[in-house]
This record gives sequence, structure tokens and C-alpha cells, in this order.
Amino acid sequence: MSCYYFAYGSNLNKERLLSRIGSWVESRRAVLTGYKLTFDSRGYADIIEDMQSNAYGAVYLITLEQLDKLDVYEGVRLGVYVRKKVSVTSNSEKFNAITYIRKEKTKFKEPEDWYLQLIINGLKEHGYDEGAISYARRCAKQISE
Repeated sequence: MSCYYFAYGSNLNKERLLSRIGSWVESRRAVLTGYKLTFDSRGYADIIEDMQSNAYGAVYLITLEQLDKLDVYEGVRLGVYVRKKVSVTSNSEKFNAITYIRKEKTKFKEPEDWYLQLIINGLKEHGYDEGAISYARRCAKQISE
């Protein structure tokens, strides 16, 4: 059994995700409408509802066993992130996917350069243009659009 997983943070980076769960069937860039990229009190990616924004990311077709592995990395059992069902768009096609969001929202903290670079590299790997990369950089500094 498989499912789509929507990544918007460091798991956009294919090498990072590969090291966590192994290979996947397919991946493609996707957009989550009505959400905005932000960073939690540790400087790690999160998304918050914002009807004027889009969260840029990718959907990966993975197995349920791989999703369980992601639960460990995302701190689901520790109550850090929770799974959330979302609808994303990729090439004008809608997909139901699972993503992770912070269970309890925390104060913003600017991410470390190495962490932000994982996200930017992942955006580039999925074919995003400079607009999406600039958006991620602005979100990392909490600069409004």
C-alpha cells in the first residue's frame, strides 16, 4: 500500500529523504494552497494556514512503512509534529497527500543556514524557479511579501 507524502521542509532534499526512508516510486513538485512556510522555535520548517499564500514542495509516492519511518524523524510519538491530510496541486492535477505540521505552534526562529540550504536545494532539485526560492528565503527571515 502506498500514499503521497507532501514535503515542504528539509525532506524536499532528495538525498536527505533517501537517507531517512530509502527510495520512492516517484516525486514531483506540488503546491499546497492556503498555507505559508514558517519556522518553529528550533528553526525547523512548519506551515501555518494563510489563505493568501502557497507552500511550495513536492509529493513523493511512498509506502506506508516509509511513512511510519518518517513519523520517527518528525517526532510524531513525541508530540512534535502530527500527520495532516492535505490536497495539493501538481501540474494542474490534485492529489490527496499526508504532510506533517507542528502539533503546538511555537515562536518563530530563523533557521540555520545549513538547514535553509537543504530546503533551497530541494526546491531546485524539483525544478522550482527563483521566485519560489526567494519566497523560502523571505519566510526564513519573516519578511512579508
